[in-house]
Amino acid sequence: MWRIILLVSIIQLDINLNAIRSLIMADKNIFEKLFLEAEKTNLQVLMDIALNEKDPDKKELLMAIYTYAIGKKQKELLKNKEFVI
Repeated sequence: MWRIILLVSIIQLDINLNAIRSLIMADKNIFEKLFLEAEKTNLQVLMDIALNEKDPDKKELLMAIYTYAIGKKQKELLKNKEFVI
């Protein structure tokens, strides 16, 4: 009897772990999509949205997204062989 209870507990634990893994992967995909959209968005638009945000927490997040996007664009420019400093 205890073996059956142990087996059921292990199965439930495995199901819970798989559910947690699925949630983590879904969140990872959401963030990847967010960063891809940020890279494609006009930097001036990102800056305007961040500067006009009233909520300080949202403003901080939007500024971080802007910083990420501008950093990616700078790296792309520096990789360009025609770009000279």
